[in-house]
Amino acid sequence: MDNNNKASEFLDTSYCFSGFESIFAWICLLLGYLFCRAFPLPDNPLGMFIIILVALCVTSAVLFKKGVKINASVIISAVLCVVFGAGMFMSADAFAQFFAFLGSVLGYSYFVYTATGNKIEKGFSDLLPVDFLKALILMPFKRFGKLWVAMFSGKKSSGLIWKILLGAAVAVVPTFAVVSLLSYDKGFTDLLGKAFHFLKDFSLFSHLFSLSVGGLIAMYVFGMYFSCMEKEFEFTVTGEACMGLFEKVRFFPAITAAVALIPLVVVYVFFFVSQWQYYISGFSGTLPDGLSYATYARNGFFELCAVSAINFVILFAVSLFMKRQGKGENILLKTANVVISLMTLVLITTAMAKMALYIQSYGLTQKRVVSSWFMILLALIFVIMIVKQFVKRMKLIPASGIAVALMLALLTLSNYNGIIADYNVDRYIDGALESVDLEAMEDLGVAALPAVIRYAEFYEEKYGVDIKSYFTEEEPELPQEEIPRKIALTISILKYEFNESKPFTSFTVPALKAKKALEAYLNE
Repeated sequence: MDNNNKASEFLDTSYCFSGFESIFAWICLLLGYLFCRAFPLPDNPLGMFIIILVALCVTSAVLFKKGVKINASVIISAVLCVVFGAGMFMSADAFAQFFAFLGSVLGYSYFVYTATGNKIEKGFSDLLPVDFLKALILMPFKRFGKLWVAMFSGKKSSGLIWKILLGAAVAVVPTFAVVSLLSYDKGFTDLLGKAFHFLKDFSLFSHLFSLSVGGLIAMYVFGMYFSCMEKEFEFTVTGEACMGLFEKVRFFPAITAAVALIPLVVVYVFFFVSQWQYYISGFSGTLPDGLSYATYARNGFFELCAVSAINFVILFAVSLFMKRQGKGENILLKTANVVISLMTLVLITTAMAKMALYIQSYGLTQKRVVSSWFMILLALIFVIMIVKQFVKRMKLIPASGIAVALMLALLTLSNYNGIIADYNVDRYIDGALESVDLEAMEDLGVAALPAVIRYAEFYEEKYGVDIKSYFTEEEPELPQEEIPRKIALTISILKYEFNESKPFTSFTVPALKAKKALEAYLNE
């Protein structure tokens, strides 16, 4: 195929888009531009959620106009898009916000893909990864240049666009006049300033760059829509073709797999026997002689996590590459899956018991929470793998995907930084912890402020010191005592997160809770 043919395929003008599709193309360009202006994500989590929500609503309207039928997969993917999107402002932690953003984008992509009837098999099948491959990579780039054709496609569509642009032009003068007249109100001007914060310190190069990158994003989104809508692809991906491919890669003899797995199982048996007394201490809540809580919890913890991940890769490889032509081979595969999974679960529960003992002694941190979350997720997947060996009808990959989605939703929606701060302060107030690490509280961000305020109130009542006056006096002086001084500094640092100069798109629920807690503390 020569370059001219490639160009004609890239910008094929044989299809005449509807007016709705042309408007959708323009909206994609606008949302792509705003998408770039919303970065970095922690600065505008609510803004990013609004962008994704508008994209979902506009796409739904276009699909509805095209007569697309709604089914369970469509509804579930749309709900996941919204739920994960909400996770961006339900948490103030960048790590959780990233996964919320990723989940929301995946939900939107799968919504477009499944709503247009492109799934390889009905329902949620084990070919779900192939569906995502088509939705995220193959479909969008097949018709990557269709955005520009759609923006000016056909007389009817172009006429509609020009009517809209004319209406916007006519609205400019009266709108500016009304804004000028109402600008006497400070609340109104402050709200406008927050709404159009992205125009502050205007830089032409910055906005042109956002428009350029936003155009690429718009091309990706509209290319995905058009390819999915037209079910247009160079080759047809079917369930039969995928299963045929899986059969071809199953070249590993069963006896070879068995011989390879037996030494691994033997090593685990020796490991459990030799370390039984040492690791069982984690379940009994007592330390082995000569070890501190920190040494005991850290010793071998990451190694256990690594072994669990390796076991998952081993089971995946065996399931993918081992031949299963007879009943004996299927029994061997089931046995290997059950035995390795059970041993892995023992390793995970041991590591969890050690972590629980560590947390009980030293409190929570982000690393301890995320590590525990990851271990629970691994454990759920291995439990699903065991259940799969006895429930033939269960789909392994969709079931694992549900577990991952639920755990990610728990991570992104839980505001775990606030939970960490509350837990540590509660343990201190109860006398279980000797102190509160205020530097760690600062690392938790604005979500920790309500807990720090409770700590300040408890400290004021217990020791009769005055910390609140630092925030109420016109010319305050920091408390002289070390701990009250640190508490006052920590509150000052954390309350900066919700200062009035930030745009409304930076809103997060933890920041709102922190602001209310600070106002209640100062107004007592």
